[in-house]
Amino acid sequence: MAQSDLTTWVQLETAQVVPGCVQGLSQSALRLVLKVVPAAAQPQSAAADGWASGSTWVGLQPWAGDSVLRSTHADASVVPPWLTWLTWLVEGLLRLQLSAGWQMHQAAVLERWQRLPDQAGGVQAVVLVPSPLPQVLRGLLPVVLQSLNQQLRAPAEPAGVDRDAWLKALTRWAPGGTNNRHFLREAAALGIPVLALPGGVFQLGWGRRARLFRSSISDTTTAIATAWAKDKGATHALLRMAGFPVPAQRAVASLDAALKAAQQIGYPVVLKPVNLDQGLGVEADLRNEAELRAAYGRSVQHGSPLVLEQHVSGEDYRVYTMHGELLAVAHRIPAQVVGDGVATVAQLVAQTNEQRRLLDSRSSLYKPIELDTEALDLMTREGLLPASVLPPG
Repeated sequence: MAQSDLTTWVQLETAQVVPGCVQGLSQSALRLVLKVVPAAAQPQSAAADGWASGSTWVGLQPWAGDSVLRSTHADASVVPPWLTWLTWLVEGLLRLQLSAGWQMHQAAVLERWQRLPDQAGGVQAVVLVPSPLPQVLRGLLPVVLQSLNQQLRAPAEPAGVDRDAWLKALTRWAPGGTNNRHFLREAAALGIPVLALPGGVFQLGWGRRARLFRSSISDTTTAIATAWAKDKGATHALLRMAGFPVPAQRAVASLDAALKAAQQIGYPVVLKPVNLDQGLGVEADLRNEAELRAAYGRSVQHGSPLVLEQHVSGEDYRVYTMHGELLAVAHRIPAQVVGDGVATVAQLVAQTNEQRRLLDSRSSLYKPIELDTEALDLMTREGLLPASVLPPG
C-alpha cells in the first residue's frame, strides 16, 4: 500500500495472549506488536528516545471527561507522534473494557520500541494491554484498528466512531450478572491476580492458594448444596425439616392441579417454576381463579414443573453469611415509580429506565422496568393505566 494510505498508519503484526506474570502484571494481558507508519515523514527528537522499555500508561477511568491515560515517563511533555497514536489505541481498548463492565487495575505497558529504518518517523512498538478476557479483545482488534486509522485523518477521541459497536461486541462476552462484577472489582481493588478460565470461571490468585469462582459459586461450594438451592421444592422441605416456618406449597403439573391446590391452600397464592432464579416466571399475589388462570400461561412459558405456594406479604431481605458470620443484609424493594402530578406512568417508567441505563445496565443492580402483562394487571387493581397521571408522591 502507498505510504499515504490511512490504513497503513497503525498496523497489527501479532497479538498474543500472555499470562499476568509478564512485566509484573497481576492480570492476563494482550501483547501487541504494532507498526506505526506516519502518512508523511515525522522528525524524531532526541528527547523522544527517552521513551524506553517499561514506560507505562496509568490512571484508568470510565468513559467521560479527560483522557484516561497519563505517562509515568519523567518528561511526559515530550511525546513523539507515534506514541500519541499508540496512546489513542491503548486508551480506546482500556476504556472499552471499563465501559463493558470488565475490571482492571493494571496499567498498559510500552514494553519496547524501535525505529523502522525504511520508514521516516515510523516505529515498531510492543505494547501490553491488560484484560480479564484478552482472547476476546484480540478478536475485536481488526475493527478497532480500522476505526482508529479513520480517526487519524481528523484526530478526535479515538473510540468515538465505533464505540457503540465495540461495546456491543465486548458486552456479549463480558462476565454477566452482578456477582462476577463485584468479585472482579474487589479483586482489582485488593491487587489480587485474576485469570479468566473456560466456562465463565475466574481464578483469583496464583498457586496453591488460588480460588475459583463462577459468579458466587466457588471451588468449595458443593454440588449438593447448589442443587438444593436451585430446587424450590427441596429448599422448602429442608427448611420445614429444620423447624423453620414455611408457607404451604404444592407441586403442580397442570392448570387443573394449580386451581385445585389454590382451593386447598387458599388465595392469595404464588406460582413459579421450581428450578429457576432471579424471579423468572414468578407470579405473586394471585387473588382469584381468573388471575391464576392468566398467570399459569405466563409462568409455564419459563419452565416446568411449577410450584404453587401461599402468598405471604412483607418485606424482602437477603442475608449474606460466611463461616457463620453475618456480612451484610440487603433490602430488596420492588420496581416502582413515584408520581409528580405531571408525567404519566409510562413516562415515569421511561425516565426511570433511562436513569438506570446511564448507571451502566450491564453491571447495575437494576433491570429495566417493563410494563408487561403482570404490571398492567397490578395497575388495573389500582384503577390505573399507562396513560394515568399519578399525584405528587
